Amino acid sequence: IRIYNYRDTKSIYYKDKKLMSTNNLKLIGKHNLYNVMLVIGVLINHPFTKENYRDIICSYHGEKYRLQKNYDGDFKIINDSKSTNFNALRVALESFKDNIVLIVGGMKRNDNFSLLDNQLMKIKSVYCYGENKDEFFDYFFKNQIKCYKFNNIEEIVSNIKVVKNDIVLFSPGSISHD
Repeated sequence: IRIYNYRDTKSIYYKDKKLMSTNNLKLIGKHNLYNVMLVIGVLINHPFTKENYRDIICSYHGEKYRLQKNYDGDFKIINDSKSTNFNALRVALESFKDNIVLIVGGMKRNDNFSLLDNQLMKIKSVYCYGENKDEFFDYFFKNQIKCYKFNNIEEIVSNIKVVKNDIVLFSPGSISHD
C-alpha cells in the first residue's frame, strides 16, 4: 500500500490499483495516512469489508483531542490537547502547510526546542501560557515569530487574532495542571 504514484499525489494505491482519494479522509496529518494504509491492508483482504472499507475509513474522525477539527469556516480550529510533549507538537505542526496560529504552554520541563526548528516557517503567530510561557516566548521570538504571553487559556481566547484561512492549532507541547 502506498500513498501515491509518480502521477497522483492525492490517492492511496494497493497493488498499483487506485483505491481512494486522500481528500475524502477526515483525519489530519501524514502520520494518519500511514495508519489508514495499515487499516486498508487489513480490511481489503477480508470479504466482509471488501466493498465498504472506504466508508469505514472515511467516516472515522480520529481520537478526541488528537488533531480534532472543532471548527471549519473562514478559519479552522484544531484541538490537539493530547499533545503533551515536543514530539507530538512537531507532528501536529507537520500536519499543516502554513498560516498556523499556535497555542502552546503548560508545565515547565527540559524540552528540546530544536525538534520544532524545521516547522517554524509554517507558524504565523504563537500564544503562550503556563509555567513555560517564557521559554516558549523566547524561542519563538528569537526565531522572529510574533509571540504573545498570557496567564491562561481564557486570556488567549479573549485576545487571539485570526483571519481567513488561519489554522488555530491548540497543541500545548506540554503537560498541563488541569
